[in-house]
Amino acid sequence: MKKNYFTLITLLILNYTSAQVVSIPDANFKALLLAADTNNSIAFYGCNRLMPIKIDVNNNGEIEESEAAAVQELVIDNANISNLEGISYFTSLTELSCQNNLFSSIDISGISELVSLNLDNNPNLVSINVKNNKIIFSYPNSSFTAKPMNSFPPAPCGINGVSIINCPNLNAICIGESFQEDLTSYLTYYNITGISYTCTTLENSDFDFTDYFTIYPNPVKETLHINSTKTTVIKDVVIYDTLGKFIKNVSNSNDYSVIDVSYLATGNYILKISTDKGISTAKFVKKK
Repeated sequence: MKKNYFTLITLLILNYTSAQVVSIPDANFKALLLAADTNNSIAFYGCNRLMPIKIDVNNNGEIEESEAAAVQELVIDNANISNLEGISYFTSLTELSCQNNLFSSIDISGISELVSLNLDNNPNLVSINVKNNKIIFSYPNSSFTAKPMNSFPPAPCGINGVSIINCPNLNAICIGESFQEDLTSYLTYYNITGISYTCTTLENSDFDFTDYFTIYPNPVKETLHINSTKTTVIKDVVIYDTLGKFIKNVSNSNDYSVIDVSYLATGNYILKISTDKGISTAKFVKKK
């Protein structure tokens, strides 16, 4: 009986230990993480890459969740990485640099403290998810100094910002709605086109739009009217194109019932309204 108990406890311990190991299927990514040490420039604790650290502290040839969570700055440039699975476990990251690699997507939406991200020169990169980060999209002004594009609280350390230069196949960026206008300015400045904001779940509504509102005229040429048919409080109104790309946030408007759409190009658009009842959407057409 004692032997059986011992065997059971051993199995439980092994299962628990196994559950703590981060799955990193890309051999190049894993090898680079295992190579991180105090004498190179791969992983860091603290700010501004001043304190290089070893990630695999127990030398077991694996990256465990606790080891990943201890890293605050990570540099994985020029490593022929095709798959970044496992990066989400580096939950304490404030800076991530992964230039010149081969991966097609990166999802770091769960790394909430990330403020600095460099994704330059990734030829296969198609999509980026930075929805819940503190990423600041900035671009040089006429004096070539960084111009902050979001009103975030002061970052804990490092240089704020993101760089996605020379990523020719990039076509989707998932980012929080309140920062989409800043992203649009960033993309315009660097002449980056063809980007959709695909994480915006425009089709998901908390209630049927027509139960609470009507919009007219539709099609519209210059002024779109929103009429409330039931008592509700409008908190925010946002316009997107049909690909989910942010066009305009009219949340600072004193009168949500009248919206100027004269500046829009001819085409189909989506109106997203946030209220005290939840969120709902409606489609409208901009005509010449």
